Amino acid sequence: MMIGYGEMLLPWFEKAAPDTKEQTYLKHIVSAAQDATHVVKRLRDFYRPADAADVRVAVDLNQLCEQAVGFTAPKWKGASRAAGASIEVVHDFSEVPFVLGCAPELREVLTNLIFNAVDAMPEGGQITVRTRSLPNHVRVDVTDTGIGMTPEEKVRCLEPFFTTKGEHGTGLGLAVTYGIVQRHGGHIEIESEKGCGTTFSLLFPVADSDANNGTVALAKDAVRSLRVLVVDDQEIICELISEHLIADGHQPVTTSEVENAIQFLRDGSFDLVVTDQSMPVMNGIQFGQMVKQMHPTTPVILLTGFGDELKVNGQMPDCIDMIVSKPVSSVELRRAILEVTK
Repeated sequence: MMIGYGEMLLPWFEKAAPDTKEQTYLKHIVSAAQDATHVVKRLRDFYRPADAADVRVAVDLNQLCEQAVGFTAPKWKGASRAAGASIEVVHDFSEVPFVLGCAPELREVLTNLIFNAVDAMPEGGQITVRTRSLPNHVRVDVTDTGIGMTPEEKVRCLEPFFTTKGEHGTGLGLAVTYGIVQRHGGHIEIESEKGCGTTFSLLFPVADSDANNGTVALAKDAVRSLRVLVVDDQEIICELISEHLIADGHQPVTTSEVENAIQFLRDGSFDLVVTDQSMPVMNGIQFGQMVKQMHPTTPVILLTGFGDELKVNGQMPDCIDMIVSKPVSSVELRRAILEVTK
């Protein structure tokens, strides 16, 4: 709901109150909610290899670095000063090309590295976040002036559950970071010496030039108006999906009752059906089977909180054309619709 309503409010702020604190706060809320969703997914699949279905768009690493610094400010600015330590964060950005990636995942990487840098400077110090353009790659450095690592700690720091923070650490942050970077086709370099600070360097391949306008092209592709039946036993989810569809020029018909949905199908045809999986009376797969019996060529998109597990296990029913994991963003929904209706 946070993501859905936030995404609906952002266009209003962009027109009525651009460049205001309120707009910035709203962007942070939406980004944080998206990141929380992806953190849960990352914990489910530590070393899952990259999947063709992963959403990848052209992203600006300078922008993501700025956001990560803003998200972590309560710790490096507020909590550290309260503990008697003064930490300064320095930006050293250069013009860099876009990389192809998942913005919430990459923000998570940068946030983890900044949090680690803060923990490494109990007496205070400086964190430098730097971006540089290299041949075919973009490099992001996160450098701290903290306690540094021994050679053994440096070798093991990316291992799951390895931590030098004792009971204050889980040993998950850098392991998750490593997995995300690997899935993006990048790699990590580490320079550290005990008592002399640490630098984590992330190198990501540059996106193809065509990908720089990927998000715009995606929006332009969604021009054909579709009549869409949306079925979810939670009315608020129906409303959110409906608003996303209307914003893209589609004509949604929504219902929270499967019986009503069946009657709608008897009364007429739809270009697309979007259904929840967990519903009373019959679940989404059972409803999808009924859709195919009545209208065999109508594509069906299944929304479920267990979408990743179904995809990994190969549990794609014949009656379902695509599975989309909840919570779904407007971009993910748009991509799914383009895929099943092309």
